Amino acid sequence: MSVAEKLRAQGLKQGLEQGLEQGLEQGLEQGLEQGLQRGRAEGRAAGLWIGKIMALEEFLGLRQTSWEELALLPLDELEARHGRLHRNYEARFKGA
Repeated sequence: MSVAEKLRAQGLKQGLEQGLEQGLEQGLEQGLEQGLQRGRAEGRAAGLWIGKIMALEEFLGLRQTSWEELALLPLDELEARHGRLHRNYEARFKGA
């Protein structure tokens, strides 16, 4: 292998390593940002469901679940719990 070929191979290797490192950094940054955005959106949605659940529990005279306890539940469970409480409300107050 000539000197030029060795330098070319070394340059290619260094370029690939740098490209991989930069790509990983950018991917991690983008993934983190997307995760934070999704977490914020889910947090807002969870907060709305929690507020509705707590209001319905109070209105129906049920034991109040704490905010902390509800915040541990996944979003789909919050939605399901709200649905059950809402059906209870409808049956009790609207004769549905």
